[in-house]
Amino acid sequence: LRSIQDVLVACLLTERTRLSSSAMNVATAYGAGPMHETSFVCDCLLPPLFKLCERTNKIIVSRAQTALKDIFRAHPMTRTTLPKLQDAMASQNKMLRSTVMDLLDLILTKERPELLLEMQDALEKAIKQGLLDAAPNVRE
Repeated sequence: LRSIQDVLVACLLTERTRLSSSAMNVATAYGAGPMHETSFVCDCLLPPLFKLCERTNKIIVSRAQTALKDIFRAHPMTRTTLPKLQDAMASQNKMLRSTVMDLLDLILTKERPELLLEMQDALEKAIKQGLLDAAPNVRE
């Protein structure tokens, strides 16, 4: 997948729904597979999937949210994951912020307590940012 990373990201971010959906299927299948390198999956797939969550097309947004949740279920959180989530929380798009809060909830329920303790300060900051959000669906 490293060899076609640029093409995959371009296909994910295209305005053509069928092409973007097909690329999302590839990204989800690859990202949800537990055999793959976690840091590569996070660095390659998270930013474009976050951008898809900011779109107005509800089908694309829903599929991107599902892909993100599948990836987070399959891979442990890494040190590079949390800064990406915090950056996404700074977005003006409330759908993306709501998605990030769902991912944080998933992280808190799935990850090992030792890992959570290592990243406690950053997690608290991200959760606090979400709880103080103006949008009610983000706070929930």
